[in-house]
Order: sequence, then C-alpha cells, then structure tokens
Amino acid sequence: MRLFLETVRRGAAPKPRRTARREIRLREFPAGRWSEVEFAVDTDAARRLAEVRLVLSGSAEAECRFHFADARIKRQDGSEYALLNRDFPDYLAGMKKPLAAAPAKNLPKRNQLQIGYPNNWHILYDAKHLPEIGRLMKQYLPEYSIVLSCAQTPEPELAAVLPQLPENLFYQFQKAQHGIQYPMLYDALPRDWRGNQQNKRFNSIVATHPLMQRALKNQMDYAATLGVNNFLSYDYVWPYLGGRWGYDKATVAAFREDLKGKDEGLEMDFETGGPRRTIHFHDYFEELYGRRFHPRDLGLNSWEEFFPVTERAAAAPAATLETQRNFTLFLVLCHYEWLRQAQRFNQWAQSHGGTYDYVLNGEGWVNGNDHIGLLRLAGTGIVAPEFFMHTPEKLETIYRGLGRYVRAGKRLNKSLGACFEVSLGGSGHPYWDLRTGYLVAYSIAALGAAPLHHDFQRAWERNNPLDKTAFHLMMAQARAFRQTNLDRTEKVPGNDVLHVTLRSVGRRIDGLFSDSRILRITRQQDSWVPALIDHEIRYEQTDPSELPLLLDSARIVFLSSPVTTPRCAAQLEQWLERGGKSLLLHTTLPFRQDEGIYNSGTKPGKALFRGFRNGKPAGHTLLTDASGAPLLTRIDRGRGSAVYYLHASPVRSSSATMKQVMTSLKKELRLPVVQLAEHGENAVVLPYQSPDCRVVAVWNRKLRDEAAAGLTNWIKTRWRQRHRFFDPEAYAFRCEQPGAACSAAVRVEKPGSYRVYRFLADREELIPVRKDGVLKLELHDALGELFYVAEDTPAFRKRLQKLRMERAESTPFLTEQNEKWDSRK
Repeated sequence: MRLFLETVRRGAAPKPRRTARREIRLREFPAGRWSEVEFAVDTDAARRLAEVRLVLSGSAEAECRFHFADARIKRQDGSEYALLNRDFPDYLAGMKKPLAAAPAKNLPKRNQLQIGYPNNWHILYDAKHLPEIGRLMKQYLPEYSIVLSCAQTPEPELAAVLPQLPENLFYQFQKAQHGIQYPMLYDALPRDWRGNQQNKRFNSIVATHPLMQRALKNQMDYAATLGVNNFLSYDYVWPYLGGRWGYDKATVAAFREDLKGKDEGLEMDFETGGPRRTIHFHDYFEELYGRRFHPRDLGLNSWEEFFPVTERAAAAPAATLETQRNFTLFLVLCHYEWLRQAQRFNQWAQSHGGTYDYVLNGEGWVNGNDHIGLLRLAGTGIVAPEFFMHTPEKLETIYRGLGRYVRAGKRLNKSLGACFEVSLGGSGHPYWDLRTGYLVAYSIAALGAAPLHHDFQRAWERNNPLDKTAFHLMMAQARAFRQTNLDRTEKVPGNDVLHVTLRSVGRRIDGLFSDSRILRITRQQDSWVPALIDHEIRYEQTDPSELPLLLDSARIVFLSSPVTTPRCAAQLEQWLERGGKSLLLHTTLPFRQDEGIYNSGTKPGKALFRGFRNGKPAGHTLLTDASGAPLLTRIDRGRGSAVYYLHASPVRSSSATMKQVMTSLKKELRLPVVQLAEHGENAVVLPYQSPDCRVVAVWNRKLRDEAAAGLTNWIKTRWRQRHRFFDPEAYAFRCEQPGAACSAAVRVEKPGSYRVYRFLADREELIPVRKDGVLKLELHDALGELFYVAEDTPAFRKRLQKLRMERAESTPFLTEQNEKWDSRK
C-alpha cells in the first residue's frame, strides 16, 4: 500500500493542469508515533496551486491504518493555512477584488443554441478555437446566439477568456452535482425514508438547509466576479432514489414553515393575466387539489406536529385517510420546496444582472418538479424539458401534449425550450442516427419549442468518428430548429377537441407525455389517450388549470381525470349550456370527487354531472356490448349539447370494442383526424402547416416500435459500454431501412397534381389526387421522412428551390461516418 501527496498546478494562461505525486513512505515512519513530512511546491503567477489531495493505492488485500492531522500550507512570507478545517469553503476566499468589474457580455437576445460541455477545460484549452467556432456557427446558424454551457464551476482564468468571445458566442455556468463531504459534517444533506443520509453526488438538489443555500449562492457570487451572468441548472429534480427523500431535520423544518405560512412565499405570474402576486403553500395546494387541509384533516393538533409518512405506509391496505393525506401533503411540499429553491436561483442571478435557465427531467411526482409552476415563477429564464432515447416512441403524445407547456410559456412571456441528451451522459454512442435526430428535432421544434439545448460536446478538435458524429448530430438538430423558423412551421390547430387529465404534480399518475403503451401497462388511470391515438384523432392535451382558457374554442372534451373537483365539474356544466358541445365520460369518472389523496384512491360517490340517477346515465343507448348491456349512452342536454358515457374502461376494453366505440364517435361527433387511418395503419403521421405548404412528419410505426422495444437490450449491450466506441451499425434508431415500406393518407383541399419534396431523401415527385381528395404518402427504405406538400405551382417550385439549398447546406451534418472506432485500440 502506498500513500501519495498529489498537487495540481495551473497557469494564468489556459494550459493543461500539471499534476505531481510525492510519495509519503509509510514504512520509513515508526509505528505508534507522530511523524512529520514536508514537501516544497514552487508556485508563482504561472504555476498556481489549484488542488492538494491524498491518494492511497494498493491491492485489495493490503491493510494499513494511519492517522493524518495538521496538514498546512506554509507560505514564503511565514503565514500558514490549515488544510484540515471546518471553515465554510468560500469560493471568494483570498479574492481581494473581482477579476471582472461587470459581466463580460450582455445576455443573448436572439434565438439560442446552448451547447453543453462537461467542464470548462474545453473552453480554456480550446480558447484558440473560439474564433473558428464563432465563424462556423455564423455560417450555419447565422440568426443564432451560441451559448457555451459548461457543467463546472468556472476557473479564475476564465475571466480573461470571456471578453474575447466572438460576438455570437456566450458563456453559461451550468450547475448540477455538488460536493457532499463538507455538508455531511453539519448534517446538511437530505435523508431518505430509511433515515440514510446522502452519501454520493447526485444531479438532484435539496437545498432546505441554510448551509446548502449559502454554498449554492456562494458559487454564483464567485462566478459573477469572473464576469459570468448566465446560469443554468441541469437535471434539476428532487431526489427519488429507492424512494422519496426529505426526512431530514432541515427539510422537515422547512415543511413546517411552509405549512404555517411563515416562508417568504412564491412570487408568481398567472396564465389568466393580472398582477404578479405572492402565494404560499396552501394557495399552491389548492391550485392542485381544489381544497385546503387543516391539521385536524391529518389527525394533528398543529402543523408543528407534521412529519411525513413513508410511501409504503401510505400505500398499505390498512392506511387511514389521514395517512394518505399526509403523504399527499408531503409530495406537494416537495414540489413547493423545489420551486422555493428555483426562486432563490432566479433572484441570485438577477442580483448579478443575469438570468437562470433550467434543463428538466420529465414533469412528475417522482422528480418533485413542476414545469408550469417554474414558468410562472418570477425571474425564470428558459425552461427546457429533456428528451431521451424513447422520444420517437412518444411522439404522438408529445405532439398533442407539449402544447400545454408552450402555451403557458407564451402567456407568461417565457421560453419553453427542449434539451436532447442523445447518448450516455451525452458522451457515449448516440442512439439516433443523424437523419433520425433531425426528424425528431424538427417534429418537436415545429410544436413551438425553442431554444435548443444540446448535451454534450467534447474538445473542438474531433479526432475520431464518435466525436465527429456527436458534433454532426448537434448541428443537424440545430439546423432542424432553424428550419422550422425559416419554414414558419406550426402544428395544425386541434383546440376544438380537448383531452383533460391531471398533471403528475403532487399525484401518483402518468404524465401528459405518457404514451399508449405505458398507459396500457400501468392502468393508473383509465385514459382515453390510447383509443384516441389508435384512431388518429387530432386533439389537444390539457389539465383542469388550463381548461377555462381553452373552452371558448372547444367543441368536444374527453375527460380522463381520475378525480374531479366540483369547480372543474361546474365549469364543464356551464360550457355544455352554451350549446353544440359534447363531453365524454366513462365508468366511475362522473362519481369520483377529489378528496386529496395522492393516488386518486377515492371511492365513487354522488354524481358530479347532471344526467345520472342512482349511478347510471339517464339517456339514449347508442351501442350495446355482446351481452346486450349498454356500452355507449348519450345524455342530451338541449341546444345540441350532449354527454356521452362509456360504460366500460377505454383502456381495459378489447381493441374490437374500442374500434366499435370510436367508429361510432367519429361519425357522431365528426372527430378530426391527423390521417385517414384506414389508408395508413402502419404509419405515424404528425401534420404541420406553414404559410405556403403542409409539412408532414411520417414514421414507420412497426420499425419504430420494434426499435423502442429493443432499447432495453441495446442499453445493456451498447449504451453501457465502459469504453468509448463508434459503429455505424450500432444505432438503436436507424433511418436507412432497406426494403421497409408503409404509407400514410392525408386529405387535401381539392383534387389535382401535388408536388411532394422528401427533405431527408432530398427528392421531389408529383402525386396526383383524385376527387376523393386523398393524398397518399409512400415511405420506402426509411424509418421516417419529412414531407413538404402543396399544389404544383410556380410559387411552390420556387419555394422548393430555396428549401433544397438549405438541405444542401445541411448535407455535411446528415452524412454518416462509415468507419468503426474503439478507444481501446
């Protein structure tokens, strides 16, 4: 076994770190007595001492016990600094004045491409390449500001680099994991439901302890002294690792403060407009549950007695209503505290004349986050949900559900962006090939998501096929975002048909992006979504908080909310009274009032909607099942309005039953479709529109679902390789699929000759449309394609000439590397 003192020195100029090891020869020291050892380390302005650490190495069988104490740095002037201390690790220690008197640059005002880097070294060591980066980005993304987002506390030397950034380049300090050794000394780390303290670094943050809040602010204050004014949190979530966290003293104390209304509150804007105001926890809880709890509702005398129960206790068969409500309150408190820390981040950034952006994992009770709440929070910058490998499988629900967040961003004057993590931690083998990545990016950008955050890039000098592919994939997706702006593409409006469910905030329920496969497996809620997607219905996903803002344009509402508040039911009743409206319910939904239980475990009770007697609908039977029992009933409300009640679960019913139901409803309600399903059952169709043409993303459903089903094995065999490699055959999703074929059919305005341009294949063709107005789009030898469609006119042919020029500029980033590479060879 060997012990080393390791020192790291850094120069004033951005040069590689110089690491030196000096062995402490344990065998030369007498046992049982203190011995001293001293090493000389020459330092000056060009060789700054950056790190000092002990390194112990040896075989697994080796054993040695020693005590280490009184480590000191002795300076030439005779002063000393004790390395082993409990002093707060202040980033500003020794800094007599800021290295930058003001932010190095103003914040970007144009659309952005945020490029994630794992650390600052690529900026410092590649400083000579910054002009080249600026020129290349100006060539291919001329309208964009490029933000270099670095996931590491900035080095002091960065202060000299930031003012030299080209005009289109900006720097961002990206925060994720924090150290745990110092907070552990003061019991400042969160504890899980077993009482275990956090013992390793996570991307998640629980900052309920004042020490953690001070440390996080200290990081930002230090970065500001270098000229940094742009900040971001990556994977900002509340931890759920083997269960819920938040059972430590500091977090419970914060919960009690929230419950008593003695916290500072959340400064919020509102989608309905009006002045900004401060809300407190019980206001927030009422927004989600339509009610307020008092201590007696949990069997408590005061909020000072509150302590969160475990999820296991709340889910037990014998759990009381008080226990279930306790856990409900706990979940919502986690969301609220998550927003409190985000508010601190926003305020700290603003104190430095800056902004704070967020890259977020999926919105849900597991992650303890609230995307809509964060958009509403005063001072929030860009909010970018993260899209992972399963995105192609979820595109139908993303197409219908992302609008909920985009609309909120527009109402609140905030940016709802998108982050693509396209490989293991951003640095492994991508799971989408270049053209698949382009099609995914276009499909999401056309829904209104902007800007793009892309993780991760490595050094600018790309010396292997993997790094080249990672860069090309980023550029392909950035070009896709740019192309949607040039095309002025937007989703074909679908606000006349709404699907209403609950967001997964403070509730154990599937989120708004959950796909049909997940909804069928979990059955946490009896959702209309699988049936609506199976039958190609065009609709907008929303939740009860947004419903009043959309009802004016709505003709049909499918309700899948497992519980309903009296307020929501009253809003729908008033909407039906307008005439010409249709509300669709099923099974026990009309009888399940929200009682404040996190898993919606409410027993059916009194009907929340008119037209039901003794638990049954009083209406006309439209369909019966095989036994002759009612299957679909219509309750007429007058003036052309009606409630349609499905007696069976839309998820648990057979596909044959739901085909019968949906065929009847499509005819009865004139439901709009994204494609004519009878012509294209093997294709996924996402229709968009631009001022001069239609843009249609088409995917081969069978190939996409097969690739998605194989992801578990692909993760084990490809994604989790411990070494870096590249293999052009190793993508989980490959666009090139020789021999594959499927078709889609969409209805156009009138018959005639239509010009169709396939962007990814870079090919034009003429397709005749007959009197039925059906245009058939054939997809051959490919996983997906982006079709531009319009009548064959001189104006559209001219439009395609310009589009093909844009396609030619993107060609270098859509061309695959054909060589294999392995970092071990």
